[in-house]
Amino acid sequence: MPNPKAMRASLSTGLSMIAPFAVAGSLVAQTVAPDTKPAATRPATPAATQPATKPDHAMPTFARQMAGFVAQDAQTPPPAHPTVFIGASSVTFWRDIPATFKEFDALNRGFGGSRLGDLIDHLDEVVVKYKPRAVVIWGGNSDIASGEPVEKVFETYKTLLDKIHAAVPETHVFCLSIIPAPVRVKNSEKLDAVSALLREHAGKNPSYLHYLDARFVMSDAEHKPDPANYRSDELHPNEQGYAKLAPVIRKALHEVLDAKSGAK
Repeated sequence: MPNPKAMRASLSTGLSMIAPFAVAGSLVAQTVAPDTKPAATRPATPAATQPATKPDHAMPTFARQMAGFVAQDAQTPPPAHPTVFIGASSVTFWRDIPATFKEFDALNRGFGGSRLGDLIDHLDEVVVKYKPRAVVIWGGNSDIASGEPVEKVFETYKTLLDKIHAAVPETHVFCLSIIPAPVRVKNSEKLDAVSALLREHAGKNPSYLHYLDARFVMSDAEHKPDPANYRSDELHPNEQGYAKLAPVIRKALHEVLDAKSGAK
């Protein structure tokens, strides 16, 4: 019959030999165990590792569009002293500007997504290099839509005008009124305020600056944006809308440029 005292001694010895391995296993488990804490309790990523944010008007960049203009000029050299149209997507989508305003040697240099600050940044590439006879600007809508105040939008617009006049002082500049689209009708009051400031500024600089009020041709009987003049996105003009804008611009170009030619 087994000796009870001997059995207790053997069991004690066995446990003492197992214990170190159990402790070591516990330490290993603690070392390799994944972080199971909820995300909310984990330390936040240091701010220094977050990517820096660029100024609004620097996003997106327009290198591709500028390269496209260079390629167009190489394939079809632009006329001497053209009338250059600049602005955002509403100008870009007006693809038949050269044909519509053929008598003025029109050139479309609008690039979608741009704001007034972007026109300033790329002024040499879309205006100055061509030494234009005239420039037609349709811009400011996106600036207001982005939340910029009326005063800031006007000051940026004025900076654009000043830079154009300084670079090409013989060029006539035509500012199209900032027309509210149906999808942005809530901005109408602010857009009209910027347009009023542009009209006033043009009145003080009649030798080269001209304001074109085109809001009425794109509005309905209640002076609200007429959806019939816009694409399904209710933001960009359709063919009918562009057809209504064209005579307003053409009339002003003839009045100013024909008079200038006759004066020579």
